[in-house]
Amino acid sequence: MTTAFRWAFRILAALGILVLALKVADRSVRHSGTLPEVPEPNGYTAMIQAARNIQGPEGDIAEVSDDKVREFAATQREPLDQVRRAVRGPSGVPLEADLKWADKQLTELTQLKRLAVLVGLRSKADLLEGRTNAAARAWVDMILIGHTITRGGRKLEALSGLAVEKVATASLRSMVPMLDASTCRGLAQDLERAEESREDADRILETEKNWCRATFGWVAKAGEIFGKGREPLQRKDFLTRYRDTERSTRRLILTLAARSVALETGHAVTNPSDIVPSVLKAVPVDPETGAPFTELPKMP
Repeated sequence: MTTAFRWAFRILAALGILVLALKVADRSVRHSGTLPEVPEPNGYTAMIQAARNIQGPEGDIAEVSDDKVREFAATQREPLDQVRRAVRGPSGVPLEADLKWADKQLTELTQLKRLAVLVGLRSKADLLEGRTNAAARAWVDMILIGHTITRGGRKLEALSGLAVEKVATASLRSMVPMLDASTCRGLAQDLERAEESREDADRILETEKNWCRATFGWVAKAGEIFGKGREPLQRKDFLTRYRDTERSTRRLILTLAARSVALETGHAVTNPSDIVPSVLKAVPVDPETGAPFTELPKMP
């Protein structure tokens, strides 16, 4: 056997060992974490189905005439009610470690954000008919759509859910002075229940990592190693955005609960503890401090 042949053999053997090692490493990385299980039945799946069934106005929603708004709410009541039921049950994003699934998911997220806008249109229809309390309930539906988009998902789903929730929270806050005591109480309690099943921000980041590993294998692991310097900043940015939205919703719960007590008793509430347990089971926790809120927000 010539020297050249021996070297060629050694090189080929080394390459074979390298390829085998990469395959073993890739398989190990892909199975290093688990994706969240989804419940059955799944509210997320029901919400997707409703989003496909709803026939909403085309074009810019802001330019839809009042007559078209009323027509939409009247003809699409059943699928809108289906959304209301879906977002109040167990749910989870059905993640798949597959790039084709990821492409399909982008389309579904667009449909869900459109669905959230249409639920906002339902609120406008109720306002046009003088049903202020019903209009407020539609904004709660929209907040819960944001939660459902996020639960069990990655950062992409979470950021989409936060965008929906922020719009709905701001819209509902502006309506608080128009709501009666019973509605404020019911909405505060509805949102308090929703907060109990809100997806944890750290779990979202862990799901993101596990999905990337399961989908891209050792390439994802290499990305983690080379991107280690950027990871803390990206993590901090996401957590800040998530907790800001979380805090706004929890302050809204306090506002609704305090108004319900004030309307029922004729006396302004000055301390969060005054609404427990008459309205809320516990004072909401400030995600920035990890402790219950000690002050009430100013009424809008």
